[in-house]
Amino acid sequence: MSEDDLYVGREQTLVKHTILRAYLRRFAIIVGSWADSITYVHCFSGPWRERYLVRAKEAVLALLRGKRRVAYDQAWKSASTQPLVWESDLKDWIREWKKAGRLSFEGMGPRQQVPHRGEGHSLVWK
Repeated sequence: MSEDDLYVGREQTLVKHTILRAYLRRFAIIVGSWADSITYVHCFSGPWRERYLVRAKEAVLALLRGKRRVAYDQAWKSASTQPLVWESDLKDWIREWKKAGRLSFEGMGPRQQVPHRGEGHSLVWK
């Protein structure tokens, strides 16, 4: 298997690795000469994020279907056990389920659209 075969369907990773190989050392030498530290933040999670989203959504659904009434904080705790899952993902699923008539809320003010952590909001599965 050639190195190119490793990147089939992952071309963005090939680009990232090529850039890192070509420039990261030079960057570290230049910036390291005056900075106390260097922080590299990898902002592209690639197509693998989807697998974690599916797992997290399934976990939250299982929790809701099993208990019927779940504190929002508990739903977030369940979703966040998977890497690369953000609270905005959970809120998107909640909107989707609410729009489909599968979910309602408890403990929220009349003008609140989505629940928030630490405010005692609950999700109720129908």
